[in-house]
Amino acid sequence: YSMYGTGSSFVGNLIYKNDTHGLFIDAFGPGQDIVNNLIFANGFPSGTVREPLFNRDTNSARYVGNYIFGNRHRAVQLSNASGLLLAGNHIFANGGGITFYDGSGVTVASNTIHRNASTGILLYGLFGTSADSVFAANLIHSNSGEGVYFYNQSRNHRFIGNKIYGNTSYGLRVRDDLGSVFADGRLGYDADGASRPNGAAEVYFEASTATSTALTLRRTRVNPATGISTAGFSSSGRSTWWVATPISSQ
Repeated sequence: YSMYGTGSSFVGNLIYKNDTHGLFIDAFGPGQDIVNNLIFANGFPSGTVREPLFNRDTNSARYVGNYIFGNRHRAVQLSNASGLLLAGNHIFANGGGITFYDGSGVTVASNTIHRNASTGILLYGLFGTSADSVFAANLIHSNSGEGVYFYNQSRNHRFIGNKIYGNTSYGLRVRDDLGSVFADGRLGYDADGASRPNGAAEVYFEASTATSTALTLRRTRVNPATGISTAGFSSSGRSTWWVATPISSQ
């Protein structure tokens, strides 16, 4: 199903068994409400790389209370979005979680992103930057990849109160980011505070061609079982890393 224009609502629907996108929103304007839908089993059997929920060039849209599961490819792609709210969604058992290409001013809050076949949240500046957005109170766990991957041209995001645990790779993987902050969260501990370390390390800086890379942790509980990897610090003279106190590893 494709939505064009502004002021559209899509509420309480079953969106399933489409060969490509389940829902394609290409609005060039504000006012879309995508609420309480079940979006599942899309992308079969063609195998065409299409996300079941694809948002392009929209602002002030709301994606709330949807269940997005069992799709072949990444569950949600936000492309050149601004002012968008993605909240209270359950995103699980897909080819991946959320991809945020370009855009700014997005709020991703109180979502559960788990048991996907790759990264929970991928931040990617393709033609510009992925910047100035808020990720709050999300549970990101048990994915077959990273919890959050700051892949390319990621800038000035705020992660507040997120819990990232039990992913097979890194909790936070940083390849190209400047100015982002991860605060008041947990890395390697579940919602009840039980130890659930991420598989490789809680934080990892990847060698890249970025001239400078920086991420701030504030008031974050870090599981010492896998801890913070120092392998990529200042590789090729480009990485900068700091942690603001207080920080707990207990």
